[in-house]
Amino acid sequence: MKTKSNSLLILIFVLICITFGCKKESLKPETNNGPTLYLRGNLDGDTLFFVAGLNSITSSTYNIEVDTFRYFNFQFEKKDNWGIPSIEIRFNNYKSPYSDLKTDLENTFKVKSYLFTDPGFQGSDPYQFSRVTITYIDSLSYIYNSRNSYHDLGNFQIYKIENITTCDKKNYLKLFIHFECILNSSKTFVELKNAEAVIAFEY
Repeated sequence: MKTKSNSLLILIFVLICITFGCKKESLKPETNNGPTLYLRGNLDGDTLFFVAGLNSITSSTYNIEVDTFRYFNFQFEKKDNWGIPSIEIRFNNYKSPYSDLKTDLENTFKVKSYLFTDPGFQGSDPYQFSRVTITYIDSLSYIYNSRNSYHDLGNFQIYKIENITTCDKKNYLKLFIHFECILNSSKTFVELKNAEAVIAFEY
């Protein structure tokens, strides 16, 4: 009788493991472990905080191909307020011409420090490969851009990368980032300090 009872417990345990063994990366806030995708930092003394799935904040990715050059873009925006405020992180591809998406993602995203894209950048400039641009639009629709400023090496860093496969067989590169930069508009500038973000790109 004891043997049957033990066998039943083992069977139940195995079924639980099969059912819950694949942890789905939903790319939405996780109630127990904090947000999956977010960006936070100090913007001229105020807290800047975007969390995908909370307070009407959404996240999205899109790629742009211009001639032989490719850009990878990740954006947070407030959907119920005409898309503002919003912040976008754009990565220049690591080479030109671009190749298949997975190869370009894996070679563009490395655990390392990145330079910001210089003012006057043209897509064919090889010295601008694997560089980064930050664009912030505030609640008054003023546009601030890191491309209007020169930055030193080390202000933007990917410090960890995870490969994630969800239960529905979608594959993501999840990036963990630290950065600081000056953002200029046509009239003024702001400083974004102690910023950190977790973003992801599907491939």
